[in-house]
Amino acid sequence: MGIGHDLLDHWLKTGRLFRIFPGAYAVGRPADGYRSVWTAATLCAGPRSVLSGHSAAAAYGILKPERRIEVCRPAGRLRRQAGFQPHQRFRLVIRTTPFIKGDWVRFGPIPVMSVSRLMIELAGSMGKRQLRRAFIEAGRLDLLPSECLKRCESRGSGFKGRDELNELIGFWTGGKGKVRSGLEGEFRLLCGEHGIPHPHRNQRVCGYEFDCLWPDARLVVELDSRRFHDDEFGFENDRVKSNRLAMAGYRLIRFTHHRVTNEPDAVAAEILLMLEAGAASEPVGD
Repeated sequence: MGIGHDLLDHWLKTGRLFRIFPGAYAVGRPADGYRSVWTAATLCAGPRSVLSGHSAAAAYGILKPERRIEVCRPAGRLRRQAGFQPHQRFRLVIRTTPFIKGDWVRFGPIPVMSVSRLMIELAGSMGKRQLRRAFIEAGRLDLLPSECLKRCESRGSGFKGRDELNELIGFWTGGKGKVRSGLEGEFRLLCGEHGIPHPHRNQRVCGYEFDCLWPDARLVVELDSRRFHDDEFGFENDRVKSNRLAMAGYRLIRFTHHRVTNEPDAVAAEILLMLEAGAASEPVGD
C-alpha cells in the first residue's frame, strides 16, 4: 500500500497501530477478542493458511479457546511466534499440512479447517475420552451432518486415531431428532455401542416433550440432569408427565448422567429388557 517502515514505526509509537504478529496489526486499539487474534494469525502465516486444531475447534464452539493459536499451511517450515506487546500472552504455532478440496471453509475473514478435516486432526491429537467429548459437542452444535461423517470415513487409513473416530461415527449414526445436550450425546453413543435401536429424540407424547422414544415398544426414556430436574418445578412437572404417560399406556424409565456415563452396561441391559417386553406385549390404544 506504499506505507514505509518509518510511517509504520510512527503509527506504532503513537498508538494508531498495535502489532499482533509479524505483518499483522490492529488499528486504533489492541485486538479485543479471539476472532481478531485468529484473523491476525492466518494473515501472519501467509496465503492458503487456515486456523486449525484446538483453535479451529474453539472457532466452531466445540472447545474453549486457548492462548496457543494453531494455524496450518500447505508449505513452509514449522514456525513458533510469540505475540507482540500488548498481545504477548498469545503464542502462534504454524504447521505444514497438505490439504485437499473441502478441507477448509471461511468464517467471515477467517479461513478455518472444515469440521470433517478437523475431526480427523483431533483424532490424532486427543485421547479417546477427549475425542469422545469433542465429537459429542460437535454433534450437539449440529456440525455432524451425514455428508460430514461420510467425508471423515472416506479419508485414507494413514492418520492416527482413525479407528477411534470411525467407531464414534458408526455408533452415532441413526435415529431421528437433534441432540440438545452432552448427556443426550452420551446416550446416543451408548445405544450404538450396545446395539440398541436408536430412538426418536425430543419427541412429543401426550402433549409433553421427552428425550427418547421407541414408539413401537411404547417406551420413553428421560435423561435427568440436575440443571433441569433438581428444583421444585422440575420435580412436580416430571411426576405429572409420568402419570400422563402411564394413563396412555407408555412405560417410562429415567437415567441420570452418572448412570449413563459410569454404568453404561447396566443402563443398556435395562433398556433392552424393556424393549423386549414391549415387543412381546399386546398393543395398547391411545
